[in-house]
Amino acid sequence: MPNLTIINWTMLLFSFFLFDSKSNKSPTVSELEKNPPSYSLLLHDYKINDNGHIKLFQRTNDNFDRLILIEGKKGKIHYNPTKGSILNPYIKVKKDVLGGIMHLEGQANGQHYKGIKLNFREDFDAAKTLFDFLADHTSIEWSLLSFGINKQTRSFLYTSFRSNLEYFGSIKVHHILNYPETVDSLKHYHNHPRMLNEALGKYAFPSNSDLEFRNKVLAKNFSIVEFLIRTDGFYIDYTDPQQWNKTNGEDWM
Repeated sequence: MPNLTIINWTMLLFSFFLFDSKSNKSPTVSELEKNPPSYSLLLHDYKINDNGHIKLFQRTNDNFDRLILIEGKKGKIHYNPTKGSILNPYIKVKKDVLGGIMHLEGQANGQHYKGIKLNFREDFDAAKTLFDFLADHTSIEWSLLSFGINKQTRSFLYTSFRSNLEYFGSIKVHHILNYPETVDSLKHYHNHPRMLNEALGKYAFPSNSDLEFRNKVLAKNFSIVEFLIRTDGFYIDYTDPQQWNKTNGEDWM
């Protein structure tokens, strides 16, 4: 997460852009890749690679979509040659979430950021489920932001496609801090990716910039506040400043 205390706030007036991103023998894996099985309740299928880029794979009909993990930009989806089931890790996602991806751009301190936003409306549980999957299967940082204003809640996922920060969710939090209406709650989750050659749990704890960011929110005295980090499949709750402060945080970001 960027150290927003040093950002020139006049540079944060950025714009968001939306882009319109018959044989009896068993089929082989290559045949299934070219012609996926046509079951009656197939879903819209989207691919996502390790760098977090999401692309529509095929259109199907149901109330949910599938987000399927692939390796590399041209990674394939592999099928069980007998059952036709997908072998890649995947997750079911509410309809229209992946189809409604908003592409974002922004500038701060001379750096240009690109990213995406996924809108889950009031469904925090669905947002958290997808956040867990993305945090555990990609090499970039994601943020889950859920907030309530006048008893109406909204939940979003953001990424800036970077491994060491998530820009857009942080900026949205700063907008909320200056919102004129009553803010009932604010939850901010983010992940710290770890390379395979790095020690398990190396990035499991909040950085000093994470703690500074949290303290700005706590100063607003919202009724419900929650800050969590996900790394290596588990969460660290650093909401309480008595448990987590600059004396026991990590000074690596």
